[in-house]
Parts: sequence; structure tokens; C-alpha cells
Amino acid sequence: MQNLRLSGLIAVCLISGLLSQADAQERVANRVGAGSKNHKLVPVLKLAKIAEAKLSDTKDYTATFTKRERIGDDLTSQRMELKLREKPFSVHIKFVQPHEGRQVIYVDGRNDGHMIVRGAGIEAVVGTIKLLPTSNRAMEESRYPVSMIGVRKMMTKVIQQWTSELKYDDIDVKFYPNARIGNVQCKVLQTSHSQNKKHFRFHMTRLYLDKSTNFPIRLEQYGFPKKAGEKPVLMEEYTYTNVRPNRGLKDMDFSEKNPAYGF
Repeated sequence: MQNLRLSGLIAVCLISGLLSQADAQERVANRVGAGSKNHKLVPVLKLAKIAEAKLSDTKDYTATFTKRERIGDDLTSQRMELKLREKPFSVHIKFVQPHEGRQVIYVDGRNDGHMIVRGAGIEAVVGTIKLLPTSNRAMEESRYPVSMIGVRKMMTKVIQQWTSELKYDDIDVKFYPNARIGNVQCKVLQTSHSQNKKHFRFHMTRLYLDKSTNFPIRLEQYGFPKKAGEKPVLMEEYTYTNVRPNRGLKDMDFSEKNPAYGF
């Protein structure tokens, strides 16, 4: 892992400083149970829950969303501009690369659960269409439906994963306090498993937290190497950059009637 250096002393200081937030500790202790208090994953879950708590005051945000996902044998890459509101859960996506100009709108409880899609370029000939987020056509280029997009749901997913792994001992934990994504200094929580067992969905997981705000900005998930000595295979990578929280986004920001969108 390039540009990541771990000092045991720095890591201990990092963990001690962050875990001084007693409320977050108590919430996680209650969640994992007393019987698991000495598990290697408990400090990771505590840090993840602190980061999740940082999202409680985030009602909406805009961001550049970049994802890399393995679809079949292919590693795909997409970059898009994202507007997201938590309540009601609402998303507007404008693709940057590929499919430049394509737009997607999804609002929980609206349009009978459909998302609205407007293509650009030659796609625009088809016009505006409605698709269920879980339909085969909607999922052609994604591992998850649009209803699962966003930092909060990303955190819920990884916390559920780590909580489910508390019952197993085959896990290695590392803390990298001095990572970087672009110009953003990050802390990284990394977990991995040595054995490919059916109860482990991924071989290795990395969660990146903005060092200055504790805001989660990237999740990486790697599959088990196919052969001993090979590098783990990247399965999922979700990155949120240029995050601007609490923009006061309105219904019109998530409407095909917005004249700026050209639906």
C-alpha cells in the first residue's frame, strides 16, 4: 500500500485520542456486547462509530463520487457529480465519465419506487425513462442499486460487516494515521483475513477518514487472491471528494422539472 506508514506509537496515540469520546465508546460497547470486548475489531468499530456519529448533523451534501467496481471479470470506473439529501432520501447524479451528461434522479417514495434516467448524446434519442433501481437494466453497471448510494449507507454497510465478524478470530487489524487521497490527509482502518472462508465476504477492507473532520470519504473492499502470493483483487472502491455538507438542497434539486437539468 503506497505512501502508508504505520508507527505503533502513533497508532496508539491516534486510537487513544479518538476513543476519548465516551459517548461513542458506550454506544459501541453496548452494540458488540461484553463478551466481545477484547476482540481486535472493537477499536475499529469504535472508530467507525465515531465517524458515523459525525454524519448525524449532515442533512444533505454535494460531492464528486467516484466508484470502481468489479462487474463479472471487468473492473469498471465511473465518476459523477452527486447531490444527496437524507430525508426523504433523494439523489441527483450527473455522470462525468463515462456517459458524460447522463442524469439520474431517485427520491424515496416517489415515482412508484422508480428512478428517472435521462441520457446524453446518442442516449438522448431514447428520452427520459423510468427504471426500478434493482431492475436488470439499472444494475448492468453497478453492484448496488442507486438507493444504496451515499456516505451514511456506506458506513452502515461496513459497520454491519465488522459487527458480523466479531464472532471470528481470523482477523488482522492495522491503523494508518498518515494516508492521503489527493490533497486530503486521511486515517485508514484496515482489516483482513488470512483464510478464504464463506463467512468472510472480503479478504481485506480499508476505510478512509478525513483526518481533520473524521468524515468517511473512501471504502475499499478486496477479494481473496486466486493463488498464494498474488495481490488481492479490488472488488469495490467508493470515494467521495469535494464534499460540501448542508447545502440546503430543496425538492427542485431532485426533480426532473428543474429547468437546469434539461429533462
